[in-house]
Amino acid sequence: MLDLTLMRGFMFVWSGITLTARMIYARRARVRKARSGAEKTAPAPMAILAMGAWCAIIGVFIIMPEQVMSQVLRSPVLWIGQTAGIIGLVFGFWLLVRSHQALGDFYDIKLFVKDAHRVIDVGPYSYVRHPMYTTYFIWIVSTGLLLPHYIFSVILLMAVVGFRRMARKEEQILCQALGVPYRAYMKRAGMFLPKW
Repeated sequence: MLDLTLMRGFMFVWSGITLTARMIYARRARVRKARSGAEKTAPAPMAILAMGAWCAIIGVFIIMPEQVMSQVLRSPVLWIGQTAGIIGLVFGFWLLVRSHQALGDFYDIKLFVKDAHRVIDVGPYSYVRHPMYTTYFIWIVSTGLLLPHYIFSVILLMAVVGFRRMARKEEQILCQALGVPYRAYMKRAGMFLPKW
């Protein structure tokens, strides 16, 4: 098992950097205005619940790491999973930043068609239609490797159901607004994973 103090320190620093990045990109999201009459999506309750539970577990681990670690599953190769979990969290952060960079001022917390909206198919979006949602899946799996417990399987299932529902609604709006170019893009890029 990896040193508990190091894991706690990593999770604290990673959480702080990730939260700061999310706040910066959310603040920048107000640049481009919605098209008149644009329909907005609302986050799916299942996705909110999954991400809330995931954040709560990370918070509890940072505050009371010994109590959380007393609940995790034991394994002779636990350190391999924990190392993979740390790598996954860092990779997920990189993917999140690259996704935000690719979207630019088309990003917003809720999806809606903005002025001069176009298909974004650069960076991670050239492979996956919803790389930010993929990031959340990577983070949940990575946290489950870092702190192995059955609860992460439940959280991942809830996230997949919730974010899939959100992605379908967003794609319906984008198909109506952008037409053939977005439908062609859907054939090229996978929803959460690249098409091979």
